[in-house]
Amino acid sequence: MERNSFIFYKGWREAIKDLPDDVRLEIYESIIEYATTGNLRGLKPMANIAFNFIKIDIDRDTEKYMSIVERNKSNGSKGGRPKSENPKEPKEPTKPTGLFGNPKEPTKPDNDNEYDNDYVDDNDSHLKKKETSPKGESKKDELSLFPEEKIDWGGLMDYFNSTFKGKLPAIKSIDAKRKKAIKARVAQYGKQAVFDVFQLVLDSPFLLGQNDKNWRCTFDWIFKSANFTKILEGNYNGKRTDTAATRRESVSSLTDLAEKLLQSSMPQEG
Repeated sequence: MERNSFIFYKGWREAIKDLPDDVRLEIYESIIEYATTGNLRGLKPMANIAFNFIKIDIDRDTEKYMSIVERNKSNGSKGGRPKSENPKEPKEPTKPTGLFGNPKEPTKPDNDNEYDNDYVDDNDSHLKKKETSPKGESKKDELSLFPEEKIDWGGLMDYFNSTFKGKLPAIKSIDAKRKKAIKARVAQYGKQAVFDVFQLVLDSPFLLGQNDKNWRCTFDWIFKSANFTKILEGNYNGKRTDTAATRRESVSSLTDLAEKLLQSSMPQEG
């Protein structure tokens, strides 16, 4: 079934904005084609990786759209909404409806502690204490409001490796332990946060190795609970430590300044 319109999420643009122009154009055209007609275009490997993530959102929206269409057809065949037997009888207020149907009742979020236990630094133990209420229920669970997302593990691995090629160590697989950590982060912040974090890492000289120890972050380090949050909060934005090179630059600047001061204080020959 063809559609005349569809929702375009800002997160899609953010996820592909740094790709080459020809790849982005290919993805944009594929989004329009698939969202309006349901037809899949043949894509090059890099474009296909990014599009597979976007396709999940399109499929979800299309499913909701079709359920609305079917519901409207069903109501129409029954002559519309049945009239109240007593016109004066007050009606109960109905919940708002929209393109995506009635909002779901809030449900108790899944416990994502099982994902975090393997990925919390020893230094984060005090954070875990703060996040625990007197009843022993984790406040972090209360914040995990995002429903479970479908994740293309192979696509995520390829996206990471292509994004950080030559910058960070590549990964060869996503095992059960990594899946737990990734699911925990997606449950906390949503799927788009993964793209946001990757972009923030890409823009951080410190995380890419420009520091005193030439240390670079890794895939597993990124998805640790505390680290992921710090990256999202901007703690590593453009960060560069006071490296030896920086200190040498400072010393050199001070030396030049001292020489200029000495020259200016020397008596001029008459």
